[in-house]
Amino acid sequence: LSTMSRATGTSKVIDQLHSQIDDLSLQLNENKAQLSELKQKYSISQRRNETLVEQLSNAKHQTEVSAALLKRKERRVLDLEIQLTEALSTADSCKFESDSLKKKMMQLQQREESSASECERWKVSYDAIVSSQKEYKTMMDAQVQDLRKELLNFVNEKKSTLDQNIDLIKKQDPELLSAYRTIVKTNKQMEIMYSQKQNAINDALVTLAMAAKNHGTKTSVVLSECEEILR
Repeated sequence: LSTMSRATGTSKVIDQLHSQIDDLSLQLNENKAQLSELKQKYSISQRRNETLVEQLSNAKHQTEVSAALLKRKERRVLDLEIQLTEALSTADSCKFESDSLKKKMMQLQQREESSASECERWKVSYDAIVSSQKEYKTMMDAQVQDLRKELLNFVNEKKSTLDQNIDLIKKQDPELLSAYRTIVKTNKQMEIMYSQKQNAINDALVTLAMAAKNHGTKTSVVLSECEEILR
């Protein structure tokens, strides 16, 4: 009985152990299944984490790129503001220079108009002087020709008279010869006077011609300057 009791007790223990082993095996299988499921979830979570890390890295890179672009844009804006300020300053300078040039141009136009009027007055004066000089020269030439004709006629008449008087004197007494010599002397003096008068007239004509030439040269210079201004 004692042996059977022991055997029975041992069997119970073995059964309990088998039962425990079965329970533990069941728990182990359940734990393995849970572990496998957890491994799958971990793997999925790890992949998701890697994806998130990659997305985070990409987002960080994009953020850095955006920050760099923003800095470049800010620098560009600053450069554009500086360029705008310089352009405004240049525009003000150009406007000031343009106004100054307009004033100078108006002054030059006024001077040109004044010079044109002055040139026209000089031209009218020059034409009047040239016309007067031509008329005076024509008149003086006519007077000189008349004087030359009168002198030639006078000399011819005196010569004819002298020739006649010579014939008479040869027939008269010495007193007439003395009178003849006086007449000859007077005639020579008259010829000298007429010659001096003619030389004086010629000198006056030369002086007049030189004065007209000098005046014409000065007037031509003035006209040239006026034409140069009008150009």
